[in-house]
Amino acid sequence: MNLATLVIALGLLVDAAIVEAAKRRLRPIILTAVTTILGLLPLILSNDPLFYGMAVVMAGGLVVGTVLTLGFVPVLYSVFFSRPRRAAQTEEVKMATA
Repeated sequence: MNLATLVIALGLLVDAAIVEAAKRRLRPIILTAVTTILGLLPLILSNDPLFYGMAVVMAGGLVVGTVLTLGFVPVLYSVFFSRPRRAAQTEEVKMATA
């Protein structure tokens, strides 16, 4: 989420910065995960006793890791970094209207 931090420093709102960072990282993350899973597919379909379990665990880990990277990490970033920013923005609004 380094991109989100840079965009926030330029003055964009936290939520918009998180969405922009997630959109920029979506395609490379999805392509990397899908190509790796497709590469493991022959090992999964072969039902080889040695490689089947390893390939299933690796593909499953990639799916879980991709979902966590694209869904959970931006939400955590929003939870940790948007509250102080929003509080500061409301203080600025209160000062401007007073």
